[in-house]
Amino acid sequence: MPGGKRRLSKIETPATDRDAAPTQWSELVRAGSAEKWFRTEASKKIFGSSSGGRSSYHHRGQHTAMKTIFAVRTLLLLCSFVGSTLPRRQVEPPVVPAMNWLDQDGEYFHHPVLAALFRLGHWHRLRAPEYTVEFGGLLVPAGFDCDVFNQNDGLRYATLVLSGMDGFEHPLVEPGRIYPYARWVGSFPSYFMAVPSRWIWCWQQHAAMESALRFFPESLPCIDEEYPEYVAWAHSAMRARTQFVGIELGTRWGSWGARAVTFLRMLNSTLHYDLLYVESNAQHCAGLERVHEINGIENYTLVCDVARPENILPFISRQSRVDILDIHIAFEYALLRNTGLRRMLQDRVVRLVIGTHNTQSHERIKWGLVDEGWLLISEVPFTSNTSCLNRYRNPVGRQKSPEELMKNGCYHEHPVFGPIAQHDGSLIFDNPTFVSDNTDLEFRFESANLRVNDLIVTEVFSATEVNDKPRQYVWKDTPS
Repeated sequence: MPGGKRRLSKIETPATDRDAAPTQWSELVRAGSAEKWFRTEASKKIFGSSSGGRSSYHHRGQHTAMKTIFAVRTLLLLCSFVGSTLPRRQVEPPVVPAMNWLDQDGEYFHHPVLAALFRLGHWHRLRAPEYTVEFGGLLVPAGFDCDVFNQNDGLRYATLVLSGMDGFEHPLVEPGRIYPYARWVGSFPSYFMAVPSRWIWCWQQHAAMESALRFFPESLPCIDEEYPEYVAWAHSAMRARTQFVGIELGTRWGSWGARAVTFLRMLNSTLHYDLLYVESNAQHCAGLERVHEINGIENYTLVCDVARPENILPFISRQSRVDILDIHIAFEYALLRNTGLRRMLQDRVVRLVIGTHNTQSHERIKWGLVDEGWLLISEVPFTSNTSCLNRYRNPVGRQKSPEELMKNGCYHEHPVFGPIAQHDGSLIFDNPTFVSDNTDLEFRFESANLRVNDLIVTEVFSATEVNDKPRQYVWKDTPS
């Protein structure tokens, strides 16, 4: 990367590659040239020569034509990494450079899970201003997260609309077609100012629309506070066996469940999927139904109500296994204090993703689940320093400044993905009842190997047997 410091990804290098060419790999890593290494290895696989086959074409005077052939063959090689049998294969994904929004002078690489899904050279048709297109082709009504389509100021637009000022006009779209979510101040806040990966996609597609482009290249999300969750959901979709089952509590427009189905489609998977969403806001529920309709996602259950055990347990009890359960609600600790729910989670749920909304709740949930045997695989703590984030990450009318966030310590240093400027905390657990403790199969965020065969066969209990199993769950500071 040009200028500044060069920072290698904290993801380990693949053991197979280190063993095969230890000197070459270590030298390239020290030089920050892992991407060059991949191109070299790709050339070897295509042409059977360390020269990449280039010099022979020079001698024949066919270099221009052969460059095209080389590019096509390299593309075919990369596509072979994401074949239809990927969830059952232990293959090494390509090395794909990543950008950490806070540490843009550092050098990072995408996690192998997302790198394996990445389709080099794939282009999407631009759907703006009606929709934005996420990684994998998921369509989302543009105004759900992109205030850039509401004159870059959804709050100002909402204020004008709600105050009855009819003179406000959008420069690109007539008023009747502007997306309603930006008008619902307080009920559907946009993530445009808060999540780097979302605002980058918004700006990129807005620029493409302004430039009269009809297509734009597919890209992976940048590294930000949502990145570990992205990896967790994509990996859960990859390692699903007979079917994929996901649950999202506090779902907004169903972002993670819809993304998981998109991941399955990218894998050409024929697995049946079953999703449960629980969302208390009626307008969010309507938005979820719209997203799923335009993307053809049909097999889901939506409970438009507060997340209570009685809204969750019947669905879980019908499943032999739930691949992932994502909790993003304001009272996450109160929900998890329910003993019956935690018993069911222990016996049926493979992975938990929990967003935390205060430090005390974060610590109680973390140590409560660790005490019960859950494996903590990723943690981003809750931060109460909102003034710093509001000043430099999501300011109104001012320039964002990752440099100032770093200088003022407004970030968490993730052990794998580097500095992340976050507000809500995040905890990701795997259930040892379902995942192998074999170090060659165990999923770890820091591993450069694509590990998707870590699930083990376990005995399945009926809902009655689960409730009757003699277990003792005692959470710290939990009232009796």
